[in-house]
Amino acid sequence: MIQPLSEQAQVFANEMTETVNASLGTEAEFDARRIEGDIERYFVGNYASGVPTPADNAIDSLRGQRLAMPDRPGIELECNWRFVPSSSGRWIKADWSQFSLRVSSVPLVRLEVDTSQGHDSWLAAHYNITGESTHLGYALGLGGKKAKNLQKLHFPVGGFS
Repeated sequence: MIQPLSEQAQVFANEMTETVNASLGTEAEFDARRIEGDIERYFVGNYASGVPTPADNAIDSLRGQRLAMPDRPGIELECNWRFVPSSSGRWIKADWSQFSLRVSSVPLVRLEVDTSQGHDSWLAAHYNITGESTHLGYALGLGGKKAKNLQKLHFPVGGFS
């Protein structure tokens, strides 16, 4: 028997809690939260007990809390997913996800996947890297471009349609 979508999303959240805590020694509490609206959608993030689900559907207000890395001051991990029904309506599928490793709240590396807005397939997934790189700056300069801020560079990694 196929589980209801709400249970599928919560099973995923529970598995992420176990995986992240076992791997990183954190005390994450991933939870699946229903997004209000016409279609059944769920947001999975790290939520402390008692954090209410926001009323609006904006991704920024639904993001879970960042996880501080034990014994690594200033290092944080952020993981979030939005699930929608699959084309058959029987399974969940992630149509948006975001993972970032942050140093002092600045994203060092971030992977984002967003298939919900009808992006061209090559733009659906990309990495962002924040930092300074003399070598990358030099390479961009050879191409006649300036790299004032590396986080504005998006490195496409393929589409997920």
